[in-house]
Amino acid sequence: MSFMYDLNFYLFVWIALSVIAIPVVLISALMMVIESMGDKRKEEERRALQFQKIDFLLSILDNPKSGVKDYEAALEAFKKHHASLGALDPKEKEFLKRLDFIGKISLMDFWDIDSVAKFRDELVGRNKSLKKEIEQAIGKSLKNRESKDKGKGKK
Repeated sequence: MSFMYDLNFYLFVWIALSVIAIPVVLISALMMVIESMGDKRKEEERRALQFQKIDFLLSILDNPKSGVKDYEAALEAFKKHHASLGALDPKEKEFLKRLDFIGKISLMDFWDIDSVAKFRDELVGRNKSLKKEIEQAIGKSLKNRESKDKGKGKK
């Protein structure tokens, strides 16, 4: 009788293949998990770098699909990376973009007027020499915000 017709042969083959296959499957799964973690980390680093650019922050405010969480993240990034205006020349594009951001974020309905006032005070505290420009940008936005709110109330 041949060895292939014995049940023990098939039992041995299945055990041998399982012993070989299990480590291969586990190692492959582990490699896939490690690779996906690296991709997530790269994505987080890329997003963190984007938040350091004022143009990206302005694009968040201009995007109608942005939500409150996006606005709050943009505001925190602005406070962290762009709130100090003193080193910039008021005629520079970067300075004007930052003032534009200040005006647009002050116009948003996601935070109340008291919070906008605290934000203004915080910015003025960091940039005493630019108090007038900051107050004008925020004041203009609040005026537009009030007229927009009154327009909604009349309709």
